[in-house]
Amino acid sequence: MWNLIYNNLKIFIDPFIFMGLKNLEERILLINTLQDYLTKTDPNLCEVTFFYPKYIEESLDIKRTFLPSDKITFIEQAPETLINLFPVHPEIRDIPLGQAANILNDFFSLATQNKCVFYLTESEFDRKKKLEIKEEHGIQIVNLKQLYQEIESYLQGFYNYFKFRMPIYGINSPDIAHAMSDEFHNSTLIHLESEINKNQPSPHSTGTP
Repeated sequence: MWNLIYNNLKIFIDPFIFMGLKNLEERILLINTLQDYLTKTDPNLCEVTFFYPKYIEESLDIKRTFLPSDKITFIEQAPETLINLFPVHPEIRDIPLGQAANILNDFFSLATQNKCVFYLTESEFDRKKKLEIKEEHGIQIVNLKQLYQEIESYLQGFYNYFKFRMPIYGINSPDIAHAMSDEFHNSTLIHLESEINKNQPSPHSTGTP
């Protein structure tokens, strides 16, 4: 393998999204299968890196559910500089609402510190707040489905046609890999081509000798 253009898509993982067995299949696709696929691409033009705030697991009573082979960059310390995206009044700092805001400030500070483009979470955020975070800090808040689509688009820009619905291995031609894994191609274009071929005019009707 060789690196011609080296780009790294960085993603911060909200630890609550991968608690227990929830989203197990999606987690395997996102963390394990994707990284395994990227080790098999040649040339290797890009990378996807996941960041996970391990330091906070104990205080949140969360246990990591990643596989030992998963490629995760674990963050072992709180952020160096805190971004106050969710201001907390002193009177509510120690109650659940205030604690949640403090945790979010920590997480988004870490995402900014590590130059993450996406913040993966299933938590709901106000639309205006999401736009503010994207415009001021360059971080887009996404759920699993949205992140799948973003990673697929990113990889296609580097001729890595990985589809989360159908990963393609061992195919040298990006166009063929893309066609085989593209839902529109499989469900629509192939059917239309078949119908066109079925209804081709006969040699007699075209005057062909």
